[in-house]
Amino acid sequence: MKKFILAFISFFICFLGYSQKRYALIIGNSNYQTISPLKNPINDAKLLATKLSECGFGVDMQIDVSRKQIISALNEFYNKIKAEPCIALFYYSGHGVQFEGENYVIPVNAVIQSKSDIESECVPLGRVMGKMDESQSTANIIILDACRNDPFMKAWYRGDGEKGLTIPKRAPKESFIAFATAPGEVANDGNGNNSPFSQVLAKYITQPGITIEQVFKKVNTDVKKIYPSQIPWTNSSLGIDFYFKLASVKSNEPEKKADVINARFMSSANCILYLNGDSLGKVNAGAYLSKKLKPGLYKVKAVSIDNPNVFIEEEHDYQLNQYENNEVVQLLPLLNKINESKDAQYEKQIRDLQVNRTASTSSEAKELDQKAIVEQIKNNMVFVEGGEFDMGTVSGNNDETPVHRIEITSFYLNKYEVTQAQWLSIMGNNPSKGNPNCKDCPVDNISWNDVQKFIEKLNALTGRNYRLPTEAEWEYASRGGKLKATERYSGSSRIDKYGWYYENAAGKSHFVGQLGKNELGIFDMSGNVAEWCSDWYDASYYSYSEPRNPLGPKDGKYKVVRGGSWDDYDKNCRINARDKHKTEAKANSLGFRLALSIIKE
Repeated sequence: MKKFILAFISFFICFLGYSQKRYALIIGNSNYQTISPLKNPINDAKLLATKLSECGFGVDMQIDVSRKQIISALNEFYNKIKAEPCIALFYYSGHGVQFEGENYVIPVNAVIQSKSDIESECVPLGRVMGKMDESQSTANIIILDACRNDPFMKAWYRGDGEKGLTIPKRAPKESFIAFATAPGEVANDGNGNNSPFSQVLAKYITQPGITIEQVFKKVNTDVKKIYPSQIPWTNSSLGIDFYFKLASVKSNEPEKKADVINARFMSSANCILYLNGDSLGKVNAGAYLSKKLKPGLYKVKAVSIDNPNVFIEEEHDYQLNQYENNEVVQLLPLLNKINESKDAQYEKQIRDLQVNRTASTSSEAKELDQKAIVEQIKNNMVFVEGGEFDMGTVSGNNDETPVHRIEITSFYLNKYEVTQAQWLSIMGNNPSKGNPNCKDCPVDNISWNDVQKFIEKLNALTGRNYRLPTEAEWEYASRGGKLKATERYSGSSRIDKYGWYYENAAGKSHFVGQLGKNELGIFDMSGNVAEWCSDWYDASYYSYSEPRNPLGPKDGKYKVVRGGSWDDYDKNCRINARDKHKTEAKANSLGFRLALSIIKE
């Protein structure tokens, strides 16, 4: 009898929580005006709004909102949850930042040039929690997918402990707080239509009969399968079991166990997926294709769309009770196969060249190599017609102002960054560490002084006057030269298909020219490796720059570096973004490209 009474009380408390009114404020910010935009928050907000509506929440969804609009929506939310006992939920997807122990959500119109701007331009999470604490809500749920990246990390030289969000100092009564990743860490925006965190969360909150703690345990498990370094974080002070959806009343019939495997196939490159020879259709890079499978042995084949001769083929034995909930995420590492294929093609070219030289001495072979490399460099020089442009921006870092008018005379710039094969041929060594022994990847781990030695040897071989571009030439060309493109990155307003950066590079540099080109036909001016320029660096140089063909300050401690790299966030790959290094500095993400002046006869 006691057991029955306890069970009844437990059910009554759960039912009471479910029967109360439920209110959710959902915010998704993607299209930021002055910092790096994000691809998925709007999609995430719409997805969660749909799922929470299915769970009985009255949803107020706000998309791409300003600070004023966030505060207005929060006040309306407060008016609802203070009126009667209810369940309150706040979900935010977009940029977030921590400052002096407080977490902030960043409005799309925020103008943040230094840390001191955060409090006046952003909205503190404490304001949201305070509203919840002062209401009649009986359970408060706060979900933040706001650790996508820190758009200010490099500009402010933030410490390792300041990345991501921080543990809230004070939480509302009866609260459950969830972050997309652990405090102090950075979450992934994802390559599909949603962030991995929000995608998995949406899957589980509509499953009936599981508590909120169980939901987030499942979310934690699934997210780690996709991105092992991303570990969602939760903190709870709930005194009751909260269910997004109550279980349906069970019949007297014995429970029938699922007899299928729920398989999700995820590829690292665009592909066509085949199971046992039958096409299941296209799988986009980073996205899922879901399929219910009967237990058994399957031949899984993924064929690259961009390189149809490249594919992976594997056998997998899917059996019931082999996976948690009979659900499996099958990763298809097709991009690795594509890169291996390109490496193999390059090695074959080298072997063929060596076979054709069987009668040559080693010195003759080296001379032939250098001639081919010199010809390659010559043929890849792009004519950049001179013109005028406005250099700098008012929406970037302090050293990118003031905007000033510059005139550039015509010059040549190589369409590719200097490769490891080119460096090896001219210098006789390959110092690269960003993707070592990748001959068609850009050379890296070379100082500004090393570059001058390379150029000196190249000019001795060619009789030409190759050089590094000036900073003004570099920005002019990255913008599309006289075509005056207005994109944020070189070639596009979205970096994903035009530049290798932190979120798509998988921790290394890549083949030059693999992604999109800009209006002049030049590749990789945003990302891959950052590029040395000829100028000395001065943060205030734009205020006294020469108006025609500026060469930079007369001296200094650092040389200018442009373009950002595979190891940078997208903000640092903007066409306006400036960086600097000492002339002897080396990095596995630092390289260069060649320029050439037009000699008037």
